[in-house]
Amino acid sequence: MKRTRAAAATLAAAISTASAAPPLRVCVVGAGSIGREFALHHFGPSTNTVVSSIIDVDFEAARALAADVGSVQSGASVVGDSKYQATVSSCEGEPVATGASLDASALTACDIVYVGTPPASHRALVLAALDAGKHVLLEKPVAASGADADAIVEAAEAAAVRGVRVGMNIGMRWNAALREMRRLAVEEGALGPLESGHLTLTLTLTLTLTLTLTLTLTLTLTRPHRAPLRAVAARVADNAVVRGPCAGRSAARGGHPLPLRPVRAARARRGAARARGGDLPGRRGRRACGGGGRG
Repeated sequence: MKRTRAAAATLAAAISTASAAPPLRVCVVGAGSIGREFALHHFGPSTNTVVSSIIDVDFEAARALAADVGSVQSGASVVGDSKYQATVSSCEGEPVATGASLDASALTACDIVYVGTPPASHRALVLAALDAGKHVLLEKPVAASGADADAIVEAAEAAAVRGVRVGMNIGMRWNAALREMRRLAVEEGALGPLESGHLTLTLTLTLTLTLTLTLTLTLTLTRPHRAPLRAVAARVADNAVVRGPCAGRSAARGGHPLPLRPVRAARARRGAARARGGDLPGRRGRRACGGGGRG
């Protein structure tokens, strides 16, 4: 119990000392998505830091982020579902300083340089910050080439002698599974000589997909055999079954939905007469007169 109280007292004293110290000023180099996340979410009272300036070759991006940082420092809230695209609830106060390069004025006004730019630019930025005696928080990967990485490591080791630190922002370093693997394999050596390690992490995502389908139907009427349009129209009309208002009653009586056209009705009568072997309707008198004349 005494050890627990002593540890708690030591921790409380450390927190009190840190909170009493003035916040460390951070120059954020890179106004992209990762720079926006750190400037609005991670640098602030919770880490006893304050953003002093935003540096980016894209001046409009730097100015926009500087305005949001100034608003947060004046009491506005950070809003947005994504940390990478976060913004502020209202425009308050004054923007923090901006610049297109990590020059002497930006370095003089900060204690830490956060580098969130593409890897090819890391070497020049880190070396400039370390030469000015500023601590560096560097985004992964360390560099774009082996030569640049070696130069950064060499400069960081030399700066450490002077009390200037270089840290890599590797979030997975604090993952619980990775820390447990490090404890077993490296710190305690419980797994025997370490040759290689492999850690599999699973990320579960829930996606909602909404699809809107638009169907366009195009009909093309082709005239068969270059027939006259009137003939085509007559053929279509002659064969079509039109469902008019009386269609239901005609079908109930077993008849055709619409009365037969006169020409079709006449053809039907002649066909029935031929089947009976009699005279065709309307031609009886003509056939009789013809027979008498030949006799």
